[in-house]
Amino acid sequence: MLYPPLKAEDIAQHLHTPNLTLDVRPTLSSTNTVLRQLAEQGAPAGLVLVAEEQTGGRGRFGRSFYSPKESGVYFSVLLKPDLPLKDNHLITTAAAVAICRALEQVFNLAPQIKWVNDVYLHRQKTAGILTEGIPAPSGDRLAYALLGIGINIFPPADAFNGELAAKATGLFPTPPAEDLRAVIVAAVLDNYFQLAPHLQEPFFYQEYKKRLFILGEDILIKQGNESFQARVLDLREDFALKVQLASGEIRYLNSGEVSIIPQIKNP
Repeated sequence: MLYPPLKAEDIAQHLHTPNLTLDVRPTLSSTNTVLRQLAEQGAPAGLVLVAEEQTGGRGRFGRSFYSPKESGVYFSVLLKPDLPLKDNHLITTAAAVAICRALEQVFNLAPQIKWVNDVYLHRQKTAGILTEGIPAPSGDRLAYALLGIGINIFPPADAFNGELAAKATGLFPTPPAEDLRAVIVAAVLDNYFQLAPHLQEPFFYQEYKKRLFILGEDILIKQGNESFQARVLDLREDFALKVQLASGEIRYLNSGEVSIIPQIKNP
């Protein structure tokens, strides 16, 4: 075992955001899944559920999120924002900026964002975000939202398996001498709650856009059963991705899975 068990008080000593409740567990199936159960039982906004390990971590589109012990940190936040359901994506984009800010401030790293919800280092994924918005009875506003975040701190002992080997990385190539999980969680939470009141303001859009590394790139887009290639031209202020197909057609994407098409280098 590399580090002592993570405790709520470890995170609290680095945290500057008031009115958050920290609940740290050694192992959970999925922090989002368990937090939703707690939310349905009446848990308050600001409950942060942290796991040292997830046995059933989840990403977008029903994918699993590899969540081994010690080499990463995984947490979900119960939010009750006054937002229309259609603006649920603002929580995800704010989390992406918050992760980038935290890594820049604490470790002097240079993370970037792959639209819409992944944070990358050196063109490899180091953090993922899963936001689940639960509609109010009226159907057009959020009753609450679950913001789930997973961050790879260093490659696990068995390395990243299969397709993850080419796609995933950690913040550091080897385990740091110091356990950084508490510092990371606190920094991300502080930055998220600093941003949260300003999600409709132009500076927030600009903060997201300046870290978006796929502008000008050729990408493969998957939307349901449809797949197509396009070039990324811009990011609209509603965070829709402006792309151009080979035919010249311009489209605006509000959802979908994006992957970079590798450039073929001449010998």
